[in-house]
Amino acid sequence: MFFNCHLQCRTPKKGKKNDNMPDIGTRTSESEQKGIFDAGDHIYKWNVFPISQTHAIVMSCNPELLIVTKLYSKSGSFGNIIDLIEVPANRWHNWHKVKYNASFLTSHLYFSGTCSCMERDFNELVLSRVRFLILREFLLPKGERGYANSECLAVWCSTGHWLTLQASSFLHATMAGQAKSTATLALYASNQTVTVPASGMWGYFGYTTKVSLLSAQPMILPALASYGLVTIGAPWLLLKKYRKRWKNVTAELNNEFWSSAEPSVFVKC
Repeated sequence: MFFNCHLQCRTPKKGKKNDNMPDIGTRTSESEQKGIFDAGDHIYKWNVFPISQTHAIVMSCNPELLIVTKLYSKSGSFGNIIDLIEVPANRWHNWHKVKYNASFLTSHLYFSGTCSCMERDFNELVLSRVRFLILREFLLPKGERGYANSECLAVWCSTGHWLTLQASSFLHATMAGQAKSTATLALYASNQTVTVPASGMWGYFGYTTKVSLLSAQPMILPALASYGLVTIGAPWLLLKKYRKRWKNVTAELNNEFWSSAEPSVFVKC
């Protein structure tokens, strides 16, 4: 889900009030420690499998209820919205934990956005980053596809790096696929032959010979080069653009966060 540049924090909704619910952003109950999810977990659910995901951070949980962040764009408003929503236990099956510290093979074989080889920070630091963003909404970048979405924010809260695994993996896969397509097309063209009149007097008598298609039609070469430049270069330029923006946002958020971080976070770091 993509969003624009304003943040609001609302009270939990879509569920009945629970008087025994622990405070937001804390880990207080024994059941929370033993449950499927834990406060600070980075979780996701599929919107359209296997294309689109929604990402969130678990803010609090007990055996029957989760409170998670929900980020989306509010129509007609200037900016980002963060809601805290309730997820009852009968809907937990829709949500899954993002796997961090995954092996190289796992991170490349599993669906993008579901795992990462990056190291995840401890839960108290993750929750502290969420609270920091709620209080400093003006630091969030304007929404743009592949640049600012729920996954970007959840990954930053979990690791301190602002990026989206889905967009990065998609652009890498696109570049690899187009490189394979270009190489296959060039190999196919180089193996094709055409029949042309033989040279010299033999051609005058109607004799023919076969030559390479590329030698008979030299304009195919610049066409193949242009095709490869566009199909491979465009995803690479887009990825380079996103990486630069991700790096700038990461530096800005981290500088602001550590300049105002809670003392307990420094102690545990």
